[in-house]
Parts: sequence; structure tokens; C-alpha cells
Amino acid sequence: FAMVTGWYLALALVLVTRPMTGARETDAEKAAAFNQWIADNYESELYLEVRPDPAMRFGAFATKRIRAGQVYSSTPAKLLIGREAIERSERPQYLQMGLAEALLTFLVFEYQKGKRSFYWPYINLLPTMADYTRNVPLLWSRDLQRERLEGTLTYRSTSDGLSHAQAEINRIRQFLMKQDPNMMDTFETSVYMWARTVRDSRTIWLGGRDRQFVPMLDMINCKHHADPNKIHLTKYGPKKSADTVALWDFKKGEQVFENYGQNNYMYYAYHGFAIYPNVYDCYPIEVPRSLLNTAHQWLIRNRRPQWNAENLCISAAKGVPEKLIEIFAAYRAELNKKPTAPPEDGLLGLKNYLKTIETSYPHTIDEDA
Repeated sequence: FAMVTGWYLALALVLVTRPMTGARETDAEKAAAFNQWIADNYESELYLEVRPDPAMRFGAFATKRIRAGQVYSSTPAKLLIGREAIERSERPQYLQMGLAEALLTFLVFEYQKGKRSFYWPYINLLPTMADYTRNVPLLWSRDLQRERLEGTLTYRSTSDGLSHAQAEINRIRQFLMKQDPNMMDTFETSVYMWARTVRDSRTIWLGGRDRQFVPMLDMINCKHHADPNKIHLTKYGPKKSADTVALWDFKKGEQVFENYGQNNYMYYAYHGFAIYPNVYDCYPIEVPRSLLNTAHQWLIRNRRPQWNAENLCISAAKGVPEKLIEIFAAYRAELNKKPTAPPEDGLLGLKNYLKTIETSYPHTIDEDA
């Protein structure tokens, strides 16, 4: 991982800073520019404005009364940054890479334009590399990761994250060499790592399929709801706006919050914070690819429908996902060439797998020996 890790020691001097656009703006000036940009392009009633928040950098505040259940944020399609924004931009060819890598590369393209970018008022509010390096584990040095995280799931995932990051930056650079060589000088590793962190922490899937940056929603901070079933909802409006429904009543002048409904592993790994207590806390299970392939063979052989093996999590509140039991049951059935996959076999297989994972973690008893 030399390419990704080699810049860590220099971060203090070469942290991603904003392109040179004159005198340094205050947070209040950045917020005012963002609010004006939103107001100039909004197509419905505006209920929010962004203000600096000492504890959370920025936050969204109600400009008038908001009632639970109403659409209070309706970001118009022209302000969304997703597939359609890239298609109508100067760089539609980025979509040849796939949407995830296109979003990252398009963000860097717009970032390096500075105030010439239509999206600059939004980009100018995003965290800097300095902000992320303080809080996001993937951007810490190897020694700091080990010191703070060894023995945790987050520590294991940061190593995988560096591997994925290296592979992605190689793919993007190969693409840019052929399709947009002028971007090669801009696409330094530190800039890439900043853009990757922004993309992975600040995009949502609208309609369950369209990955987008939603600028105003991005400014709304997280808070748990007393009812854990009431979770953030943003959906497409009639004109493909991103419409967010309020979970609480808010008075004029109050900061507005959303309950994003994630566990602390997701919050900490991608955003650098945690919420306590967190009713959504769970242990995410990453099923090995070889095991999944074997289980899928049983499904194919027995003409069963395929399932999605993402976001499998065991929690005290919700127990073991049925899908996880089905995967291990299908795996054992395929190994034994059985036509049936009873749930008890799946539970036994999962139990054995969890024991294997548990023994791979360092224990204090090992340190004491």
C-alpha cells in the first residue's frame, strides 16, 4: 500500500486545502454563500438555512415552523450530483468507469475548478482532509490505527479499506491517462483519499438505486429518534427532486436533525463519530466470497431464488438475520449434496464460523502470557 500510505507523514504540511480563491472565508461567509445558492435554485418553499455549528462544523436550522410528516427539504434535480449531473457536464465520459468511480472523479474535477464550479458553494462546506484525518480511522497512520483500534472490527476493516482504495485509484488513473490526461496532475493520492472519503460518507441512494450527493440534506446532522422505527426518508418528488420528510416538529430557529438509523460501526468507520446508546448497534458479518459462491451453487442447483448478501448484521435487538441462516444452511447443504437446507444446519454453521472469527482476535490473556 505504499502509494496510499506514503503520504501520511506529510499530511500536516500537504492536507487538502481549498483552491486559491482569494482571502480565506469564514464559516459564516461559506454558509451564507451556500444559502444563497440554494435560494437561487430552489423550486419550492424553503424551510432551512445552514449556519456554522461549533460542535458539528455546520448544521441546518428551521427558518419557519416544520411539522412531523411534512416534506421540509426538496432539493431540486439540478442541485443533485449523480448520474444525470455527470451526463450533462463537461465530463460525461467519466460514467464509463461506473457510477461510484465517476462520482469520485467528478467531485475532484469540480473541486479543482474552485469558484468556477456551479457546485462550489456546496463543495466549499465539505470537510477538509484535516477534518477527516482527525476522526476517520481509514486516514490514520498504521501505528495510530493499531494503537486505537487493534482487536476491533474497525481495525480489520481499515486494512481492507486501504487495499480497496489502492485498487480504485489505480483504475481511475489508468482511465484518466486515456480519457482526461489533464486531470492527472490534480489527481494526487491525498486528493483522491479526500474525495473517496467524501463520497463514501455523504452520498445516498435515491429510490434505492441512484447514488447522489444531496447538498441540503448533507448539512442535516444526526440524532436518534425515541421511536427506532422512525428513520430518515428521502424520496424522489414529482420533478425528481430529493424530498425529505420530517421526523420531528421543529420551531423556527431550531436546528433540524435526521435519524439516519445506522450502527456505530458505520458511523465511526465512515463519519468518525459514534452515538451512545445506539439501538441500531450490531455486529456486521462479512461472509467469505468462497462460502457465498458455494451457497449460491446450491440455490442454482435447486432452482431457488438468489439473495443479496450485503448488510448482514447480528444485534441484541433484532437477533440473527434469517438471510444469514439461509446462507450457511445452503452452504452446508451444497457441501453434503442435500436437496434441503434446514435452518438448524445454518445456525450450526454460523456458530462455527463465528467461533473461527473470535479466535482470530487478539485477547488480553495472550498479552498477559
